[in-house]
Amino acid sequence: MINSRTISPAGLVAGLESGQTIVTVTRRLARELHREYQISQAGSGKRAWETPDIIPYEAWLKQLWHQVHFAERAPTLLNDQQTEKIWSNIIEADLERSAPDTAPLWNTQAAAQQAMAAWQLLQQWDIPIELCAQSWLEDHRRFATWATQFSRRCRDGGWLESSEPVSYTHLRAHET
Repeated sequence: MINSRTISPAGLVAGLESGQTIVTVTRRLARELHREYQISQAGSGKRAWETPDIIPYEAWLKQLWHQVHFAERAPTLLNDQQTEKIWSNIIEADLERSAPDTAPLWNTQAAAQQAMAAWQLLQQWDIPIELCAQSWLEDHRRFATWATQFSRRCRDGGWLESSEPVSYTHLRAHET
């Protein structure tokens, strides 16, 4: 892995020309490096060149995921719409069961989006759902119930939620 603080522009160009992948923190930085590479290639008199492999971190993780997925029988990666629908179904069922009189008043889509965001934060920070389940706040406990159901549905369906490829790919890389 190349440390961005120690690589020179010439080293970056040489790496790209030799087929290396450059992973950036943001899409904006990836676009800027593409632009700089184009300027460098045009400045050296070239009229055509291969598109360099400069991609943002998230796109790189998705590439890794697809490599793992097609190399073995891996869970199916859900997109954001599929994930939101699962959350929405869980929330609707819970509200129908626990508060049938107020269930129609809830905006389950917004609740599902908030639950997804909270779940992704828990995943990113590796916070166990049990902490929410043990909270004295009812909202935290209800979310923990939803999250547990969500995890169970994903496991039973052979699905992987879009915030999880990092951890799954990371685990698979350490098994070999």
